[in-house]
Amino acid sequence: MRSGAKGLSRAVLGPVLHTVAALAIVVVLWQAFVSFSSVSEFVAKGPLDVVDHLFTGPDADAHRAELFPLTWVTLRDAALGFLAGMAIAVVAAVLFNLSRTVEAGVMPLALLLRSIPLVAIAPVVMLITGRASTASVVVLGIIVVLFPALAAVLFGLSQASPDSLIRMRW
Repeated sequence: MRSGAKGLSRAVLGPVLHTVAALAIVVVLWQAFVSFSSVSEFVAKGPLDVVDHLFTGPDADAHRAELFPLTWVTLRDAALGFLAGMAIAVVAAVLFNLSRTVEAGVMPLALLLRSIPLVAIAPVVMLITGRASTASVVVLGIIVVLFPALAAVLFGLSQASPDSLIRMRW
């Protein structure tokens, strides 16, 4: 029993420590870049500036009161985009598996959507859905999630046994 608990703690602590180390390296590199480059403070702030602005500065309470409710709105909208993108990917993958004609017609559009950088798509989405709208964040979330999820579900379906696929077709 003792060796099982030790293995479990190692299995859990290893990835956690790796994640903390990776985050620490990113924060240190971020601060070093901001401190030692000639980037204007209006363009980039370092992690120490962020901590000062949100936690230690004189107006930190007001800044948190303004920022955190907006953060929850963005997280909610992004979660809606994630869920919608996953749902669309699952439905599309099942349809692709059931009909090669549907796959031949829709997959090029999915590949095209994935090949256009998000930085180029975002302004168009903002013009169509409205700036700072829930719809804009949801649509961008769908675009980000759709292709990787579609590829993963298609791969999973390709690994399924023929019996289970026949049952899916009714």
